[in-house]
Amino acid sequence: MKELIEKLYDNESQFDYETVKEIRKNKGKINSYLLEELNKNIENYNSEKGFPLFVDYALFLLAEFKEKKAFPLILKMLSIPSLDGYNALGDGLMEKLSSIMVSVFDGDFKGLNKIIENKNIDNYIRNIALETYIYFYKKNLIDKNDLIQLLKNLILIYEYDDDIYNSILTVIINTRLIEMIPDVKLLFENDAIDYYIRGGYAEFIDYLFNYDKEYTIDVISNIEDNMAWWYCFHKDEEDNKEFDYAKMEQAMNEFIKEDMNQNIINYNKVGRNDPCPCGSGKKYKKCCLNKIESTLPYQKYIDNSLKNYPKKNDNKDELDFYTIYKEEYIEIDKLLYKAMKKKNIPMFIKRNITKENEINYSYLEEAYSLIKKVIEKEQFKTIEEYDELVSIHFSLYIFFKNYTALMIEKIRNGKEEYIKNLEEVINYFYTTFTIDESWEFVFLDRIDDYYQITKKYKEGITFFESKLSNQYAKYHVYQYLFNLYSIVYDYDDYLKKMDDMINKEPDKELREELIGLKLNYMDDEEEYDYEDCDYEDEDFADEI
Repeated sequence: MKELIEKLYDNESQFDYETVKEIRKNKGKINSYLLEELNKNIENYNSEKGFPLFVDYALFLLAEFKEKKAFPLILKMLSIPSLDGYNALGDGLMEKLSSIMVSVFDGDFKGLNKIIENKNIDNYIRNIALETYIYFYKKNLIDKNDLIQLLKNLILIYEYDDDIYNSILTVIINTRLIEMIPDVKLLFENDAIDYYIRGGYAEFIDYLFNYDKEYTIDVISNIEDNMAWWYCFHKDEEDNKEFDYAKMEQAMNEFIKEDMNQNIINYNKVGRNDPCPCGSGKKYKKCCLNKIESTLPYQKYIDNSLKNYPKKNDNKDELDFYTIYKEEYIEIDKLLYKAMKKKNIPMFIKRNITKENEINYSYLEEAYSLIKKVIEKEQFKTIEEYDELVSIHFSLYIFFKNYTALMIEKIRNGKEEYIKNLEEVINYFYTTFTIDESWEFVFLDRIDDYYQITKKYKEGITFFESKLSNQYAKYHVYQYLFNLYSIVYDYDDYLKKMDDMINKEPDKELREELIGLKLNYMDDEEEYDYEDCDYEDEDFADEI
């Protein structure tokens, strides 16, 4: 047996099929030798030398043999501190670590949780360890309530600042923990989720209710499929290969050409009274008839995005999206989804942003009329109440922000009739709901836009001065005020107004920020006169 072990140490340039075959014949007898030798390597780990290839062989073999005594050794191995950002395990092991762990799992959830909760352990290892719970849940090795409690505890432990939250989301999605939707909303509100890895909240909902794509962790069935293809066993072959850049460029050009051919409209084939192919909903003669250039049909990308919208689930053992949410709420959500869901439009496509925004506005306008009907019917007092019951992919705050942003664009493009629309929407939200101060900045931005566009600067000053009591949006309010002062008052007067505001502000930290803000409104050549302001922190003054 020891001779077989030694052979795994000797041959590191080629995958040792023969030795693996012999070890497999002695399955059971050789397990103790593999465990003993694996433990020695862990005990004597040298960060400069790293683990020998034998460790990879041993872990995959023990996983294939479903040797549960290997699990404590794996936990011990994972606890080795990382050095300079690198953990003790190689890339090959890391890629299949979750499969190895579930293959030898001995039921020690406490030991597993210690790895996940230890902030000193490499975050990639902690993420992989956490995602093994997807396997355990699907195999009924852990109760739903226990898993939910574990995830809630992790959310608190890491205080919204760690990569672990991306894996928490992965677990929630792949175990269909619909009960944790409110927790996930908080994760996104606290910027705990990396957008570039997981997307936004809307993408989360799509993933949560997508029953076609399942993330699975497979147990290790044989070592060859998991190791024999590694680069270290084929590096001579790979090094002799030359990358065909010309072939790659040709493939890319063909892809672009195909996409263009599929999506460019031939307007010559569209009848005057036909629906306009741009997706506006208008007749062609009243929309794009006089356009010289053919443009990409934006509706095509809306339709593509709708392919990701949750579909009916026929599995009676799982909660269905269409039984959780009322039909009228889904109708609103689909309109928001069409207008606000990110579209995967290639960068090389020529776009008509104005036309796209018109289409988006029409969807949001229709949604607004339906939203008001639901609010009237349910008598919601806060936006939070509405979101909890009605909102699916996008909160009412996000709707307001996007809807009014499109109004602002129309007004700035000369369509002043939309000023009344903007007034109506702002007034509706302020009179219908008790606005949570921590979210009021969403509305204050639009109110500032309103006063700027209508040139009601003095009215704006009066309004924002009344909002200085809002501790959550106070810095925003000062920004609006300082800007309005600079428009209404002469240079010396508005500098004095700003100084008065800074001196009255009791929060020292905020005063520091306001001094920096004031500098943005001063002439470049003028030095700041700190005697006009009672700010006492000379170090901060020197820093500026």
